[in-house]
Amino acid sequence: MKRLLGLVFALLPSIVLAQTTGKIAGRVVDAATGAGIPGANIVVSGTPRGASSDLDGNYFVLNVEPGVYTLIASFVGYETKRVEGVRVGVDRTATVNFSMAEDNALTQEVVIQANKNLVEVDRTSSSAKIGGEQIAALPVDSFLETIGLQAGVTKGAGGELHIRGGRSSEVKYYVDGVAVSNPFNNSMASPVENSAVQEVEVISGTFNAEYGQANSGIVNVVTKSGSDQFTGSFNLSGGGYFSGREGIFPDIASASPFGQKRFEGSISGPTGIKNLTFFLNTGWTDYDNYLGGRRVFMPSDSSNFSGRPETWRIQATGDSAYVPMSPTNGLTNLLKLTYQLSRDIKLSYSASRNWYKSQSYSHFYRLNPEARPTLRSLSYNHLLVWNQVLNARTFFNIRLTYYTTDLSQYVYEDPKDDRYRYIYGRGIQPGNVFNTGGVDRSHIRRDSDTYAARFDITRQIGQSHLVKAGVEYRHNRLFNDEFQLLVDPRQFGTLEPQIPDLSSTLHNQYTRNPVEAALFIQDKIEIKDLIVNVGLRYDYFNPNAKIPTDLQDPQNIL
Repeated sequence: MKRLLGLVFALLPSIVLAQTTGKIAGRVVDAATGAGIPGANIVVSGTPRGASSDLDGNYFVLNVEPGVYTLIASFVGYETKRVEGVRVGVDRTATVNFSMAEDNALTQEVVIQANKNLVEVDRTSSSAKIGGEQIAALPVDSFLETIGLQAGVTKGAGGELHIRGGRSSEVKYYVDGVAVSNPFNNSMASPVENSAVQEVEVISGTFNAEYGQANSGIVNVVTKSGSDQFTGSFNLSGGGYFSGREGIFPDIASASPFGQKRFEGSISGPTGIKNLTFFLNTGWTDYDNYLGGRRVFMPSDSSNFSGRPETWRIQATGDSAYVPMSPTNGLTNLLKLTYQLSRDIKLSYSASRNWYKSQSYSHFYRLNPEARPTLRSLSYNHLLVWNQVLNARTFFNIRLTYYTTDLSQYVYEDPKDDRYRYIYGRGIQPGNVFNTGGVDRSHIRRDSDTYAARFDITRQIGQSHLVKAGVEYRHNRLFNDEFQLLVDPRQFGTLEPQIPDLSSTLHNQYTRNPVEAALFIQDKIEIKDLIVNVGLRYDYFNPNAKIPTDLQDPQNIL
């Protein structure tokens, strides 16, 4: 089936928008009469955002970035009121009401501290928000660990997230309003450091029409932007693992007491160009972790376990040194530039780079650790966002993004490396014992490029309807090449490693260019004591490849 078309209509009790801003709304009234004050001026301090109340005293401010703000309300003949500590979240409505008394002297200002609502009345979905300051206060290396603490979320043995019992590949990741999931396995293609997170939300149910390809959950991350003043933070930590239970953790006493090292830092401020600010973040990790082994055997060693045990021949040329068996190393960089072209137009560009190297623990190779493959990953992400306010009720976003991933996994980079000859003749040993020689024969290379464009427009209609519509397009290029090396002088007449033919089941190689597109429209209806969302979505997917017509029929011919 060449094309897959989906038409979704949903009447849901909540709204979950893949955007990066929130809303402030409320009413300005006369303290003596309770009547609405029309024409009152409401300003979000420190931003170009603001509004005027209507004939009934109602007001709303759209397109407010997540954070904590001070609101100032003023009107001729009334006291000026300042409400501090107003927290705005992505896709949330912060309600702030003002009760203003007459002030004939025109000099009085009243300061009020906003209290956090115990119940978010406009949230009826299963979701949780974590602010950057909360993440900084927790003893976690990644904000993903804070997500694992939320209700309905569990972590697998490898650290992967499972939401509502679903697979980790069923979670969709968004950064600054754009999906950044790896097209191969749907994992997060562009990691973000803790100090770069402004707010993160995990949504575990009732997805809106704006979302696609998310069967389990949504993780929506908003990164920090630069400020008009220089600020920075730096954190260096180190440590190790200790245990007196070596029967459970073999060789744990030999692990380095400083095997866990991490650095994270960020700096932001003005660039010297008017209205242009920057945010720069970097993170470095070097973890040995707690699983280790001994270099008793080397890949070149050859043992023979045929016959009686007293006739076994065991070659062990290793130095028996302790070797970390699940080390990870990583380096992440993020640069974000924000340019306020005018009061109503903001342009931002962000570029990130992530390098990662790791090895997975293998109990089989615990005494021959040099035989294990190493996974290497390098990814880049570029995002350009144009945000424009057309009027007090309408704004739109244009997002253009490009991200690329390059993953490889092997013992030696060159599949013709002479050391791969140690594959031959090293498999003759009893079952359920440690490997005594040889090398892993797998060789994997995957890379991808994704180009995406997205346009969405939001309009407030009356006081009750927040309507949003959008269109998105995504083009992917996926390349995969994985094979199992063969070494057999009896078959090939040489010990030189052989790459299996593409027709072999030991070699899987392909290049694909799938295309995705979507249209959606949704309406958030906010009536007193009632929140309703109506959405309509149309999905298009073209794999640009042939697939079997019947997956249960082994005789399918592509």
